[in-house]
Amino acid sequence: LWEDWEKRCRRAAEALDAIPDVHCSMPEGAFYAWADIRALGEPSATLADRWLDELHVAVVPGSAFGPQGEGYVRIPCVRSWEELETGLSRLRSALC
Repeated sequence: LWEDWEKRCRRAAEALDAIPDVHCSMPEGAFYAWADIRALGEPSATLADRWLDELHVAVVPGSAFGPQGEGYVRIPCVRSWEELETGLSRLRSALC
């Protein structure tokens, strides 16, 4: 199970890093991707709310983890492969 989650995290990090103005390196020892969205120019909570409402993609705003998390979003990688790919595709379509 852990190996599969690691593969999902790697896939998510690579897909997110390929989106203009988003940077995401491979997470180490985590079940989520931590994406730098500062270049998008909106607060993480605003983007998280908008992505949920408009794209039906749930992410956790970095600001939920304190001021140092602002400018990032946390994307869980423990959903199914299909759900992960759907969410990544929706983000890619909206941001590219």
